[in-house]
Amino acid sequence: MYNVVIGVDISKSTLDLCLVKWGTVQTAHDSFLNKPFGFGQIDKWTTGQLCGTDKVMFCLEHTGYYGHKFCLFLKQKGYDYAAVNPLQIKHSMGFRREKSDKADALSIARYGLRFQQDLHFNTNLEDEILALQVLVNHRKHLQKQELALNNRNKVLSSCLSDTYTKTVLKDTLSLKSLIRKRRRKTEQHIEQLIGTNPPLKKTYDLLVSIPGIGPVISWYTIVFTQNFGQIRDARKFACYCCVAPFKNESGTSIRKATRVSFYGNRMMKSLLVFGALNATKYDPELKVYYERQMQVKANHRLVLNAVMNKLIHRMFATVKRGTPYVKRPVY
Repeated sequence: MYNVVIGVDISKSTLDLCLVKWGTVQTAHDSFLNKPFGFGQIDKWTTGQLCGTDKVMFCLEHTGYYGHKFCLFLKQKGYDYAAVNPLQIKHSMGFRREKSDKADALSIARYGLRFQQDLHFNTNLEDEILALQVLVNHRKHLQKQELALNNRNKVLSSCLSDTYTKTVLKDTLSLKSLIRKRRRKTEQHIEQLIGTNPPLKKTYDLLVSIPGIGPVISWYTIVFTQNFGQIRDARKFACYCCVAPFKNESGTSIRKATRVSFYGNRMMKSLLVFGALNATKYDPELKVYYERQMQVKANHRLVLNAVMNKLIHRMFATVKRGTPYVKRPVY
């Protein structure tokens, strides 16, 4: 058990640290640069605040790339750290009147001190997973820009027809062509990265052998599960993707139907929706299952959610078994 917890509020340029100890209300606060020089100052400040028997742990919000270098520094120095979902910390704060970096760091530290038994420590991404994450995110941004230009062209061509509009259309078409080329180049980099890494390559080949699971779903699944090392249970990943159903009951009067929670990764769910639609067309087993359930429930979204659950369980079972998916005959 850690008797000293240091809460870290991370921003692009600064790190606000607040130290709390078990059994005392006294706290210590300071602000440092989010750079290697500031990391060295944090090490000196932490050492000066501790006694010989203190066991320290850093608790910080998961803020994407802003805290990556700091987590690497903590790992190098041998400090234990836990990155927590900001929404969990926000819901644990209670009623607050003040909003500042110092107050946020104090709330993060108190959360780490109270719930340290539920935290996952030292969960920094490996270099290969981090590189894959950067590439797939870059591809997603390029895809959004391409879609935005396409929508703009449709509006201009249908509503206006003067000379200047034709000039703009010609310019946007060239930009769209360039973005498409860069997106395809990024996809080649992703395939090259996976092809040169045997563990990622093995997982990727197993995933794409499942009907309905294409390259894009496989890329994101590897990233979000950290190659099935961080999330190892299909039910947990279904919950993470807003696919797992939960009860909605209270007392004796409220007995509503089970429903999915919207706290999760909705982008991954949107990808699984397309995968489920393809699976119900090209996988005989899921096609029969979908048609049979539609006759009973007559709710497309509900049945499609069940198909997504089946796809998730197939992915985890296939990776755990280590052999490609085998289609079963339908009688």
